[in-house]
This record gives sequence, C-alpha cells and structure tokens, in this order.
Amino acid sequence: LLPQSTYQIAVTTQRPFAGVTTLSGSFQLVSVGTRTLRLLSPTGGATVWHQQTLVIQWVTTGAIDTVSIELWKAGAKVRSLTTSTDGPAGQWTWLVANDVVAGADYQVRVAWTGDDQAVFAMSQQFVVAVPTIRLSQPAPGSELLLSPPVGSPGQPRALSTPSTSP
Repeated sequence: LLPQSTYQIAVTTQRPFAGVTTLSGSFQLVSVGTRTLRLLSPTGGATVWHQQTLVIQWVTTGAIDTVSIELWKAGAKVRSLTTSTDGPAGQWTWLVANDVVAGADYQVRVAWTGDDQAVFAMSQQFVVAVPTIRLSQPAPGSELLLSPPVGSPGQPRALSTPSTSP
C-alpha cells in the first residue's frame, strides 16, 4: 500500500446472498509523523579515487531536519563523515581522504539525527581506489617528479630509477 494512492474497501457477503459486493467510498492513506530516508547516490559499483569528491544524495519524507553521514566497510562503521548536516537539502559532498584503504565493499549510511536512529538508509556498495602509476621502461638513472594532487598539501617527491652497471 502506498501513501497518496486511492483505495476502496470491498465487502462481499457469503450467506444468504453470496456474491453481493459493496464498495466503500474512495480514500487515501496518509502518513502521520512517518519519516523516511532514501539514498540516491553513490550507486552500486561506482568507483571513487583518493582526493576525489563523492556526492552523496538522498530524499526524505516527514520531519527530518538534520542527518549524520557515515562511511562503512564490510558491514562495519569506519568513520563519521559528518555528524549534522541539513536533512532536507538532500546532498553532501565528501573529499575522499588518502588514509581510506582501497576496497570494493564500501557503503555510505545516512541517518536522521533525531531521537529515533531507526530512520536511516545505506547506499549500495561502491569502490574506493588508489591511483597508481606504472612506468614500463624508465631510462636507467632517470628521475621522475611526482606532485601531489591539485589542492592537496605536500611537496613533490623525486623518484629515481637505478643506474645500470657495466
């Protein structure tokens, strides 16, 4: 049964006038005080990289004023991403930190921060990946300068390949 859909009740007699049906007037189900939360993203199988933003989106019904957002891995809470953000806004952006371990079994949990923590939604599983660079044939004795991603702290690091010996 869905709220806001139109329904009728049918009453059918059994005896002595079997098969006589009377229909009630039309009515709608109304949710009074019901709160629901549904996640729209991240979607299942999505991949997000370190230092990339992940947009978390949800829709709510009822009086959900603030929500908390958590990162889960393999069915266990890893960390809180935010403890209180605007529930009706329906969107929050997370910059994936470098200390998040790569894996394919991450989920986001969005929960109403009111008295009833039973109002929450879990995303489908998504992937956190670490960017890698593979050099197939660096020149012996050459140097490669690696810079941190744009907007992240840190200094460039130099990597050297071993020199070849005669």
